[in-house]
Amino acid sequence: MILNNQIWKQTVNTALALVAASPVWQRAINRAVKEIEKAAYWSFDAQTGALKMKSTTSGKLYVIDDAHTCEATANGHKQCKHHAARRLMLRYSERLAASELECRTVTMNSWSADKGYSTAQAKRLSVTPAKPSMLDEADKAVLVKRTVRGEMCNGLDV
Repeated sequence: MILNNQIWKQTVNTALALVAASPVWQRAINRAVKEIEKAAYWSFDAQTGALKMKSTTSGKLYVIDDAHTCEATANGHKQCKHHAARRLMLRYSERLAASELECRTVTMNSWSADKGYSTAQAKRLSVTPAKPSMLDEADKAVLVKRTVRGEMCNGLDV
């Protein structure tokens, strides 16, 4: 599964903001983010809500669902990185489902030694979040070139 970086970052930031008063949950979320982003293998089934993940620290394969137990939960901790990772993936899939899919056709030009120059069209699928980003507004802002010393003449500071 390939993550949409924009939606993933929004999900993580929202989760961290919700648990701002609990350093234990913040640590669990940060470790879960590392596990998901760096793990050699992980898969998430949105229908069942089960997350399978190979741990980067122990190398074990965990199946994380409502009845998940690991070394941390066996030692009495309620907040483990596996539970946090599963909750993040649940929230991520909810945000992804609320997003709009846009399909557009892109023309690609390529050249190879045996075929020569060729033009091909391919369909590209992009996901845009339902809620517009503040960065979209910033991209539309007009940039005003500032001078350091005085006036501009033919692109040079005079």
